[in-house]
Amino acid sequence: MEVQLRSLLADDTAIAALVGTRIYWNTIPQTATDPCVVMYVISRLADAHHGGANGLNNWIVQIDVRAVTYASAIAVRDAIVTKLHAKRFSQGGLKIVTVLQSERQRSEKPGTTLYHTVQLDFSVGSGNAG
Repeated sequence: MEVQLRSLLADDTAIAALVGTRIYWNTIPQTATDPCVVMYVISRLADAHHGGANGLNNWIVQIDVRAVTYASAIAVRDAIVTKLHAKRFSQGGLKIVTVLQSERQRSEKPGTTLYHTVQLDFSVGSGNAG
């Protein structure tokens, strides 16, 4: 799911125009410029039936947008929500369903730069395409 979800974002022209290839899992490299996107798996529920695992999974994925201007953070957020909210995809051998669950915003100034962060929580259902 991780590779497929990143590809969905990276292959979108509106998102790529705003962040280029700066879409990461779990950490933002120190050399990364802003705006950028970092994703985290918050939880995963693997579905099963009496015969065992059925290949269906439900994930909660947190997608953070970090930018040095609030307007830039909101532009990236809007592009991601347009791409993913309430959508179905077939990507890299998986069927994926995505729904926006919640949003939080914050800012912080760890040094001399003020960063704006928009955190989006998506429910991501996945299973083998077939």
